[in-house]
Amino acid sequence: MRLYHAAWADLWGLTPEALERAANAPLADRLQGALMLAHGDMDENVHIAHTLQLAEALIAADKDVELLILPGRHHDFTLDPHFLRRRWDFLIRHVMGETPPPPRPLTPGDWSDAL
Repeated sequence: MRLYHAAWADLWGLTPEALERAANAPLADRLQGALMLAHGDMDENVHIAHTLQLAEALIAADKDVELLILPGRHHDFTLDPHFLRRRWDFLIRHVMGETPPPPRPLTPGDWSDAL
C-alpha cells in the first residue's frame, strides 16, 4: 500500500504500518473463486495503480480475475449501465453457473427499482 495518498492517510491517522497490514495484494494467493475488479480511470480517490497492483498479484497467483477499466469514470460508477451489465453477467456466470443473456441496453427503469 505504499501508493496510498498521503493526504488520506493523514486525514484518517493511518500509519505506514497500518497501511501495510491493510494491503490486499499480499493475500492474493488466498482467493477462492473468481473476482471482478473494476476501476474508473478518472478516479481521484483511489489511484488506478492500486487496482493494477492487485490484479498483478492475482495473475501471479494464477487466480481467476476479471479486470474492467471504465474510461472517463470517477470513483462512483456503481450506477453506470455498462458496469451494471458486466457485474450482473459476472454474478450469473460465477454464482449461478449459467450463461448470461446477450448484451442488451439498460435503462434506469431496468434497475432503479432494485436500489
